[in-house]
Amino acid sequence: KKKKKKKKRSQTASATGDQQSEPPMKKRKTTVDTEERGTPEKVAKKSDAAPEKKERRKKKMKSDAEEEEDVAPSGGDGDGDDEDVHDSSDDERIEKSESCRKSFKQHFESALPESIAESLLSQRESSTKAYSSSGLGSVSEVTYNQVTGSEESMLRRIGDSETLPDVSFVGPQVAKEIHGGWSQLHAEDGSSTGTDVQQSLFKVMNSYRDVMFSQRSASNAEEIRQVYCVHALNHVLNTRHVILKHNAKLKATQPDEVPDEMRDQGWTRPKVLILVPFRHSAMLVVDTILKLLQDPEEKLMVGHRKRFFEEFGHDSDDEDGKKPEKSADFQETFAGNVDDNFRIGLSVQRKVVRLFTDFYSSDIILASPLGLRTIVGAEGDRKRDYDFLSSIEIAIVDQADVILMQNWEHLLHIFNHLNLDPKQQHDVDISRVRHWFLNKWSALYRQNVFFGDRPFPQLRSLLQLHSHSIRSGQL
Repeated sequence: KKKKKKKKRSQTASATGDQQSEPPMKKRKTTVDTEERGTPEKVAKKSDAAPEKKERRKKKMKSDAEEEEDVAPSGGDGDGDDEDVHDSSDDERIEKSESCRKSFKQHFESALPESIAESLLSQRESSTKAYSSSGLGSVSEVTYNQVTGSEESMLRRIGDSETLPDVSFVGPQVAKEIHGGWSQLHAEDGSSTGTDVQQSLFKVMNSYRDVMFSQRSASNAEEIRQVYCVHALNHVLNTRHVILKHNAKLKATQPDEVPDEMRDQGWTRPKVLILVPFRHSAMLVVDTILKLLQDPEEKLMVGHRKRFFEEFGHDSDDEDGKKPEKSADFQETFAGNVDDNFRIGLSVQRKVVRLFTDFYSSDIILASPLGLRTIVGAEGDRKRDYDFLSSIEIAIVDQADVILMQNWEHLLHIFNHLNLDPKQQHDVDISRVRHWFLNKWSALYRQNVFFGDRPFPQLRSLLQLHSHSIRSGQL
């Protein structure tokens, strides 16, 4: 009996061990996993769809690149641009034009004694001389009286306005990249000389004098916009040409030290600041710039054009941007998108314009006072940046009367942060920085241009406070 019971227990234990080693649920689980993964036909379909997804992804990336149309790098101050290379024909243009040499080269290459620089940077008295102009009407020229003796005669030679040279918008005083666009803009009237207002304004602006034009209206707003866009582009293109020319010379000679005459840069790349009150105003400025650079014989590549006109175009509630029941001045001021918080960087190269570029890779900064104030910040803010304003050489304020109705304090705050020493070195080559940047005299070489409908006291005060140019001011 004991042997039978022992044999029976061993058989039961053996059966139980077989069940534990091969549980039936494991087979069912394997079956479920196979069903979840799908049949061989489904797996094959998924494997066939993978290349299709990759192809669709490649097409999307290609379409984005075509829309952006960025064919040249934007960084630096002219180094490494494959499309923007030195053109020897520009040398002939600058050398041929005596007035261009005086207005651009002599202005930025004038070596000032320390006594004159300190006198101009300090508070000084001024005197006004009135005369009439065929295009501008009554003009007042401001000169400063604190500089005396031989220093005064030198300063007068630099800022002499007795005989301003005549200029032509399709002549050697203007970069050749602008000639075709300007001729197209004025193809209907059959004249490329421009109006009397444009001729007179550009003659003064091209001499790099400070300007306050207080006769802006709805009738001449487009003329004024074309003039300061030509001046801004001409300055950027001339600056870029000089840098590329020096780059070629330095590459060929490879000197141990960079000669002083090849110091052609500032602390940062942005050279022109344009302040306007609304997005619609900024859209008109960019549209004018693109038209001026559009040569009928060559295609202009524009990066993010579609995005720009979507963000800066008309409001959805006002599709045509016009209110027929309102006056012409009202329509010109409040047409289109009236958002006053925006900022955008523009990089200008030969045949290429890039929109929405980083400020430190931009040549022109176009913004509203509020949009720029949010970046500049105030004392004590943890995140603030104004180094990109350290090398501004032309500051243009359009529709100053409208900005006065917004918040004049924002404009004052921005001008207080122009041409300050940067807190960081933004990939700058110190050997190429101009001496007057190193000496903290950059405000003496900055041109201030203001446009408004009347000469209100706040504007006069701003010009008097921040006008330190080595050239006389025009009011």
